[in-house]
Amino acid sequence: MFDEPTTGLDPIRVNAIHQLILDLHRLLHFTAVIVSHEIPEIFSLATHVAMLHGGVIVATGTPAEIQASPDPVVQQFITGQIAGPIEVN
Repeated sequence: MFDEPTTGLDPIRVNAIHQLILDLHRLLHFTAVIVSHEIPEIFSLATHVAMLHGGVIVATGTPAEIQASPDPVVQQFITGQIAGPIEVN
């Protein structure tokens, strides 16, 4: 289980951690669960993705299937788009 393994790291360390996870996976053939908000990185690491929203799984599939999802919640999270105008008080 990797819970936000690259949070706060610089890009060089992020790449090193990702490579370490991939290398260990190839060597040891284990199943890993990676919790992350770093969507592009997860898509490059994972063979299967589960996306949570409001504590509920809203999408599962391969990275390609998730990216092709027509669900607006999934697309908003992937693209980082703001759902509507931001109100400033």
